[in-house]
Amino acid sequence: QQIIQADSRPDTWYSEPVRGGCRLIQSLASMSRLLRTVVILLMASFATGCLDTTLDASYPTMNSAVAGDAIRRGWVPDWVPSNSTDIREVHDLDSNESALSFNFPASTKLVLPTQCQPVQASDVPPDRFGRSWWPTPDELHRTYLFYSCSGEFVGLHKSGNRALHWRTNAR
Repeated sequence: QQIIQADSRPDTWYSEPVRGGCRLIQSLASMSRLLRTVVILLMASFATGCLDTTLDASYPTMNSAVAGDAIRRGWVPDWVPSNSTDIREVHDLDSNESALSFNFPASTKLVLPTQCQPVQASDVPPDRFGRSWWPTPDELHRTYLFYSCSGEFVGLHKSGNRALHWRTNAR
């Protein structure tokens, strides 16, 4: 029969086998209440900063996007041409906001969903992600034609071989 004896040292309430894993708890227990509160708040702030829900992905081809489940998961729309290349996307898992850019041959006709209607540049909200692959606001307004698609937006480069798609406040 094994007898477990409590450690008689002050502020020590754990057994030897878990000693290394509980040093932080022991330290917190011996701190003043105010200092303990500050440390816990700092740790909570740090932990929430580590839980970034914004994810980036890039695919050299549409086949790669399909293989990566980007279409099934809804981050790349199924109307993106099958011969698209340089597909880049970013999305926020919490808000469901996303931004996407892709290239396609100028000879390919981009067929947007039927609910997409032409709108002025002033009628589209900005992308909130600020990725390097996204055009600057000036370039966007000068070189793209815009469509509103039931809460989503499409920008078609005037060259006819690059497009953007984004969702804002999509909850």
